[in-house]
Amino acid sequence: MTIVTSEIVKQTTQKNGTINVDVIFTDQTGKTFTRSYNAANVGMIATINSSLESRINDRLKQNDLFNAVFTKPWDYTLIHATLTDLRDYVRELYLESEKEQTVLIALRLEEWIVNGRFTVAQLRQAFNLNTSQFDALRTKWQNFKDAFDVIEGAAGE
Repeated sequence: MTIVTSEIVKQTTQKNGTINVDVIFTDQTGKTFTRSYNAANVGMIATINSSLESRINDRLKQNDLFNAVFTKPWDYTLIHATLTDLRDYVRELYLESEKEQTVLIALRLEEWIVNGRFTVAQLRQAFNLNTSQFDALRTKWQNFKDAFDVIEGAAGE
């Protein structure tokens, strides 16, 4: 879990018996997330806080994984996810991707192999391919990269 603390900063009982609650969640980097909600009774507060914490953690993890693939440098340090999470995420993303996204993912995968973030064996296993199948896929990625380099080189002509 990446949320390390949660603190109820305000708890007000309404005339109808519901409870308005303001909570601040803090992750391992010190970033805070404030959430407000209404609880039917005091017994629901812990359950709701746990649910909110879980949803915040899921969102942080998904953002971390997305950033690692699309917006950050190849050596981005994951904060809210593991390398196993990243490997599984990128496999699913690649299998479901279309057109430009497929190329961008392939470029990143190739970059990770070249720079040692993942080995060929790790990715071959993640994609559940034998050596010749993975070599064919990797050739496709390298062709994507070559084509991408040509397109980038032609920018502004």
